[in-house]
Amino acid sequence: MKLVTDQAEIVHNVLAFEEQALSSDPAEHEFHAERLRLGKNFVCVRRGKRMFFCPSRYAGYKGNTMAKHDANYEKHGGVTTRRISAVLGGEPKIDAEAEREYQARCARLGAKPQLKKRRYWRI
Repeated sequence: MKLVTDQAEIVHNVLAFEEQALSSDPAEHEFHAERLRLGKNFVCVRRGKRMFFCPSRYAGYKGNTMAKHDANYEKHGGVTTRRISAVLGGEPKIDAEAEREYQARCARLGAKPQLKKRRYWRI
């Protein structure tokens, strides 16, 4: 799969990833919750009072979908983290506010996050 080349492609992936959480398809909902639970580096997009989260391994590939993500056996978080950092002009950072909102989001989905330090880019 091709990597993203601009911020609009990243935002598109974040919003597409969020749609999976709202899907009536249990497989999409489960896919979303599991990717969210396992992620380490996240792109965050704020829309009004809500913050949407998308792991870098999903956000970093152009036009990503659940099917494309599952079929991409070469996906690698290190590759997408470097690309997203280059596109957004900075590395992901530890962010206490984003972490609180991430934890609340996981709780609403019934997804127990792994015990690890997460980093965030904000858009």
